[in-house]
Amino acid sequence: MDHDDHSLTEPLSHREKVVLIVYSRGYLPDDIAEILHISNATVRNHLANCRSKLGARHITAAYAYALETSIAPHDIADALALIREWLRNQPPSD
Repeated sequence: MDHDDHSLTEPLSHREKVVLIVYSRGYLPDDIAEILHISNATVRNHLANCRSKLGARHITAAYAYALETSIAPHDIADALALIREWLRNQPPSD
């Protein structure tokens, strides 16, 4: 595994979990910012906090570890609901 310590330095916030879940679905920070109605800098800050709190060098390792230890089904449901809402509001592609 890519993390140095198997214990969280502090728990991930609900918003950090949601950002991590949306990121893991392949969305870029710009899209995540739009989906969650937050700034791109806030998205990047949440992702950095996730890596730091989980002791991971890479965000993919952070997600894998968080999925095993601290992401609950309601976190995933919240993230997917936000993605669905955002997709519904996107203009149709040609």
